[in-house]
Amino acid sequence: MYNKLPISKARPELKSQDYAFLREAGLAHIEKLASRIWTDYNAHDPGITLMELLAYAITDIGYRASLPIADILAPHPDDPDEKAFHTAREVLTCNPVTPHDFRKLLIDVDGVRNAWVIPTKIDTPPIYLDCPAETLSYSATNDNGDANVSLPLRGLYNVMLELEEEEGFDDLNSSTLSMEDLEVSFTDSKGDTYTFEVSLWAEFKPWDEIRDFESIQRSLIELVIEYPDEVGPYELNLNVVVNELSPLFQDPITLEVIVRDTTYVERPTVEELEEEVTEALANYIGLEAVPAEGTLLYRYQQKIARVREVVEAARDRMLAHRNLCEDVAAFKSLLVEEIGICADVELRPEANSEDVLEEIFYQIANFLSPTINFYSLSEMLDKGYTSEQIFDGPVLEFGFIDDEELALADRRRVIHVSDLIQIIMDVEGVVAVRSITIANFPVYNPGNRIDEVTAEWCLSLAFDEDYVPRLTTRRSTINFFKDDLPIF
Repeated sequence: MYNKLPISKARPELKSQDYAFLREAGLAHIEKLASRIWTDYNAHDPGITLMELLAYAITDIGYRASLPIADILAPHPDDPDEKAFHTAREVLTCNPVTPHDFRKLLIDVDGVRNAWVIPTKIDTPPIYLDCPAETLSYSATNDNGDANVSLPLRGLYNVMLELEEEEGFDDLNSSTLSMEDLEVSFTDSKGDTYTFEVSLWAEFKPWDEIRDFESIQRSLIELVIEYPDEVGPYELNLNVVVNELSPLFQDPITLEVIVRDTTYVERPTVEELEEEVTEALANYIGLEAVPAEGTLLYRYQQKIARVREVVEAARDRMLAHRNLCEDVAAFKSLLVEEIGICADVELRPEANSEDVLEEIFYQIANFLSPTINFYSLSEMLDKGYTSEQIFDGPVLEFGFIDDEELALADRRRVIHVSDLIQIIMDVEGVVAVRSITIANFPVYNPGNRIDEVTAEWCLSLAFDEDYVPRLTTRRSTINFFKDDLPIF
């Protein structure tokens, strides 16, 4: 049976739902305010139409407000995903506006440790304001022969990225790579097999100067082999020669391997040993035209691919959130300036030197390049931030960033040795710092444009050359003493 739903002729009880009442009240208000300049109150007048639409909107709100609150908040039965309330993440966040907002947005990209958005001006091609003609021009002078006003483009930014350290790739910012504890074996004419370990350390050109993977061998700048001087009755001399880039050299990398028998001389046998060691080293380095998987050169190929992936993700994130009349001129990852430390430190009698050394290196490394942490909502609330402060800024995927920590994690222009002394003194078990010096070792320094300096008080960093400091334990030495006795 079909039930008809009649429309009542009676006027609604609530004034908020009575359209006729609201229309009459609106007309009366208009007459009161504008009767001297407005006399046409017919339906065809646009102002009356707007007033009628407002009256209708009020009736709709009045109707909704009269319903039980449970009915208002309940989702539609056919749409269980419908939400009655928007979350704070949806309501309080906004598109990035300030430099801190953009830094947060970029640090939220997987693989980015820190980032800076720096305003820049581009004058190529130069643009001028031709005032007499009231137009823009590429010419430095106008038709009258007078000089036009230079007009550098604004709203352009350079994005500087400090990348993370990742397993297998070391520091993504650095153009170096290392492989440690590689086993090399050889068998002499007596049938005795000898095994020793080598470590490889290589410096390449930076990722943005390598156009294709085929040139990876010719991008090698230096390769160092660490190995024992003696293995059984044999002396070793292992060396790598990196040839200069020239059409005359077919092989950019040459291995020099000398195995010397200290007990007897059998040249053919020794030559076979040299060939065996050379082959093993070549297999670790990857001297083939297409480096094999797991070799040093193959891993640097993968490192470059990973850096480009991170930079491209940062580029996409930045361009997706840029504001009107703003654009990015260049994306660049910072180069690495290694900082080595040489110090004599006195310890308490009960202190464990290995634990103290590990803590010193950790604290100094974090001082040179601070870690920016992501926090959960509850952790930010525990810090004393309000919801409005926590959600202020862009939406992030990995959590929330403390604005105070972000402000402190800025690039350093100088390192004061007194700060390092204070860091070491704060480590549990340390009594005194007897002496300390620091030195810088820029990775990839063509033309030696950055001086390597040893400092006792203060060290200026290559800030203007777009380098970021990193502690190098490979070039650092910390000697410990207990009651004037050295600890080895």
